[in-house]
Amino acid sequence: TYSPVRSGNYRVAVSLANGCVAQSDNFAYVILPENPGANDIGLTVFPNPANTQLNVLFAAKSAVNVNLALINARGQIDYTDKEVLTGGNFSTLIDVSKFAPGNYVLRLFYNSKLYSRKIVIIR
Repeated sequence: TYSPVRSGNYRVAVSLANGCVAQSDNFAYVILPENPGANDIGLTVFPNPANTQLNVLFAAKSAVNVNLALINARGQIDYTDKEVLTGGNFSTLIDVSKFAPGNYVLRLFYNSKLYSRKIVIIR
């Protein structure tokens, strides 16, 4: 049994005596804050700064439409995604390898509420 102390994507690996390794699929684990305030869905974005990929995780409390966008410093949308989610933990990976280095804002519309995080892309 393992209880993560941080939100993230986790998987189990089993090594056999003959050297073979079997791995499970990724499991999105989201820790909700005790006093959630503005982060009631446990929105977590990593790594930040990002170089090639950006992980976005949160807990969807119910079935809902979600709009996700990455906005550059000029206010232009460089990435957008719309998803219909069922309840449970949600995880997605954004490929930022072709985005110009700089400051971005990750914008998430979830259940008629706006969440945002400052993101830095580096090379």
